[in-house]
Amino acid sequence: MLHDVAVLRTVNEIIFTSLIQPIAIETKVYDPSAYVDIYGWGRSAPTSPLAVTLLRGSFAVFELDTCHDNFPYVSR
Repeated sequence: MLHDVAVLRTVNEIIFTSLIQPIAIETKVYDPSAYVDIYGWGRSAPTSPLAVTLLRGSFAVFELDTCHDNFPYVSR
């Protein structure tokens, strides 16, 4: 799995509750060195299993080239 984004079409309407909510996809461009909160069910390390619960982390933003230099397994 390369990305944590999916679009679902359901047969039945989804009823939102305090435990079931949509999540907004951020479109803001942040300056490098800013900190952002991220959420997802992905991997916490390249060889770790996929998470079964929603993960949250606070991370510094950095340039895309720096990301690819440090995490070559991340797709461009």
